[in-house]
Amino acid sequence: MLISLIPAKARQFPLFATIKMQSSSPAPPARSPSNLRNLALLAFSTTPFDPEHHHACFASLPPKLKKVILQSAICPGEPLVLGRDAHEPYRKDAVALFLTSKQMYKDAASVFYSHIQINSWSFSGLAERFFTGTLSPRNWVRKLSIRFQVKDDISQFETLFPAPLRSMLEHGDLQELEVIIGTKAPRKTLFGSPSPDNFQMARLQVGENKDQELVGFMFVTEAPFQGLLHLLGDPRFKAVTMWIEALYHLGCWCPFHAQDAETECSLYEGFRPLLREDFGGDMPLLVLDWKRMVKTFLGAKVLKRSRRK
Repeated sequence: MLISLIPAKARQFPLFATIKMQSSSPAPPARSPSNLRNLALLAFSTTPFDPEHHHACFASLPPKLKKVILQSAICPGEPLVLGRDAHEPYRKDAVALFLTSKQMYKDAASVFYSHIQINSWSFSGLAERFFTGTLSPRNWVRKLSIRFQVKDDISQFETLFPAPLRSMLEHGDLQELEVIIGTKAPRKTLFGSPSPDNFQMARLQVGENKDQELVGFMFVTEAPFQGLLHLLGDPRFKAVTMWIEALYHLGCWCPFHAQDAETECSLYEGFRPLLREDFGGDMPLLVLDWKRMVKTFLGAKVLKRSRRK
């Protein structure tokens, strides 16, 4: 039970009077995320204050205990995906707490917005306002996940993300960055026909000292992708991770798979096209060695454009 996780001293506060179990009451239901959330929301209900006991209010609870309660009440148990309908009830509960007081807003916002995920290909008005609005709560974000597709969304790393992310690093709580590269699966071709010019192949000059040559996509030399590389290498981030959807991704990512990941990648190659439904709607992800990618492609230049076949 949630009560058993709360120190005895904390249980004396009137905050928990509404969820105390009487010895004669029936056994409580099994623990589940929904039950925990209901208990936590119940803890915020108004209870009469008894001055004789000199009980403190919610604001006087230890920070760690307040965080546990708030997480159970207003967090979906996964990254908060801006614009996802399934997370709307949590947002409404959070807004109700935000309006309670300035202190409650600080406590609740730091928990509710701690991990945000942006899906660029389904960029909603809510997500756009989050990055561009003057009163946006983005400075409460500690971990930001950006999921995007190269062809359609890479330009956002030049036009949309740089300024707000710079502000979040300098003036907010942002510490962790997670980048997830999506694919066009299960389409027969990744980019449709014809392919954009910057997805044509060219001989590239790469490497830390620009002393290496390889044949690759021209888009890695252009400003949007270079902006992504600069973002990944920003030393102000305490943790950075980069993933690629395992199914139907471009071969240019394969040299940067983590150790033994190429074996995993080959498992998804076959004659029958695999669909997202085969994986419950979510593609399996492979981790990319972003540090090696930055060293290879940062400042890359086009030497010679390859002929089209």
